[in-house]
Amino acid sequence: MRRVANVADAPRVTYELDAEATLAVFDEAAATGREVVGFYHSHPAGPARMSETDREQASWPGYVYVLASLAARPPILDGWTWTGESFEREDVAVRDT
Repeated sequence: MRRVANVADAPRVTYELDAEATLAVFDEAAATGREVVGFYHSHPAGPARMSETDREQASWPGYVYVLASLAARPPILDGWTWTGESFEREDVAVRDT
């Protein structure tokens, strides 16, 4: 897992991945024989579903977007695949390694 900075003007309420850092992660994955399979972010006070902003910002069809809703008790972790038009929910299993 690689972390990419949230460079949004209001990072507590929205996110914007640093474009250069995101592409560097893709380059690193390719150079090491790995594959980027998705992205993750949280909704600290938001719902356990992808928001309208998430839909507007989504730009990687076929990748999984993992969402942690921290407002829920206990917190909820869900995965969604971006089709290029909408998000389709995926099953998520959390396990200890």
